[in-house]
Amino acid sequence: MTAPDALPLAPDFPAGLDWFNTGRPLALADLRGKFVLLHFWRSGCTSAPHDLAVLAKLARRFHEELVVIGAHAGRFDREREPAEVRAAVLRHAIEHPVVNDARHALLCAYAARACPALALIDPAGALLGVLPGEIDPDELAPMLERRIHERARRAELDYAPLELASESAHAPRCALKHPSKLCVASETTLFVADTGHHRVLQLEYEHRERRARIVRAFGGVESGWHDALGAAALFRSPRGLARRGRTLYVADSGNHALRAIDLELGDVRTVAGTGARSAHRPRVAAAPDATDLSAPSAVCVAGRNVFVAMAGSREVWALEDERALHRVAGNGRGALIDGFAPQASFGAPSDLAGDGQRLYVVDAEASAIRVIELAGRPAVRTLVGRGMDAWGDQDGIGDDARLQHPMGIAFDGSLLVADTYNHRVKRMDPSTREVLTLAGTGERGHVDGPADAARFAHPEGVAVRNQLVFVADTDNHALRVIDLRRHAVHTIEVV
Repeated sequence: MTAPDALPLAPDFPAGLDWFNTGRPLALADLRGKFVLLHFWRSGCTSAPHDLAVLAKLARRFHEELVVIGAHAGRFDREREPAEVRAAVLRHAIEHPVVNDARHALLCAYAARACPALALIDPAGALLGVLPGEIDPDELAPMLERRIHERARRAELDYAPLELASESAHAPRCALKHPSKLCVASETTLFVADTGHHRVLQLEYEHRERRARIVRAFGGVESGWHDALGAAALFRSPRGLARRGRTLYVADSGNHALRAIDLELGDVRTVAGTGARSAHRPRVAAAPDATDLSAPSAVCVAGRNVFVAMAGSREVWALEDERALHRVAGNGRGALIDGFAPQASFGAPSDLAGDGQRLYVVDAEASAIRVIELAGRPAVRTLVGRGMDAWGDQDGIGDDARLQHPMGIAFDGSLLVADTYNHRVKRMDPSTREVLTLAGTGERGHVDGPADAARFAHPEGVAVRNQLVFVADTDNHALRVIDLRRHAVHTIEVV
């Protein structure tokens, strides 16, 4: 990150923007005497968790000399709404200031062509440079350290703390925190990825009482990576779940790993992943636990394979007999392109469901439902979705239907879809490609009752059994049930 000798002043924040974690709008004049990292990001981007984790570490390390500010430049319509940005700040556990750059005024002022990007501003308010793409901590941290040391020698730093007002101080305290994915094992047993609490829960569900009791917890409230028994194990933002016999597979997204829970012994072990984020495809003949993964978001068991949605690399992989990893579909480029599976492109595969012959993929960044034909020469085709820039909220058949950043899918003969940014759950017939709204008004909220009057908030996961659709209602920190017989929605009390 370099700039010419005559450094221009960094563009200031436009008036009238919504701010979070501050209590008031900020101006660059408020930040004189400190380095400023201005992070252009958006909540749906697959690189966001990685970049935000790096920035949080830097903010802690250089807490006296550095201020990190997020400029949220949403791509989807829903991403630009202030309520959605605040929810994303809470969901990603962001503590630094965030400004909603809904109209991309800041993005354009800094000539940052797209998210993610990073601008560095010096203590005098000069723009040192703009770095596009994902954050490389090995490059950024030493560069910051050198510049901070140089300015400290010249007594140009202000070490006074910046007064902030964290949004998390007003967040509700619930049994669940941003649950994301579900796995229904029986009429009474339900597994939940309690993502915000960095754990996986086994629940005993009583439908008549509309209540679920926590039977066991795998992982603790703190994040980390540690194989152990039950609550002594550590996860980091676990997401997708899939069960085979006594084993529950977990997409441990924040650790870039695939974990397995022995449901009889309660033991948690790592099946694949090293903890490092992959920059390449699986190496031929490499052991799964010596192979880097990239933000796995979902798992699906079919025969000898555990299929993994690798959201970070925009691919679908398979783990065969827990011995070998291979790429099934996706070329790593962010696009919506069908064809021979290894040459097809995804936006961001976020969940998987299978019927034995096919693997259904909810492609969040493409607002699409895709299917991988596994038999013979594997191929990808699109059931719903017309491109990376085509989204909306419209029932219909095939190309006439529109979704907006869907993140969850389940199969029961038809497909149940968590249409996340539309705050709805929809049903799709995979043979006719017809999409119909099952529940939700399309407005954010938490309302039970008739399915067409119910409200959800950023639902990310669905599971189905015996005419009951279980919904991970992520931003409501709740589990909801859609009773297909009664066409009604209720909330499960988790105790």
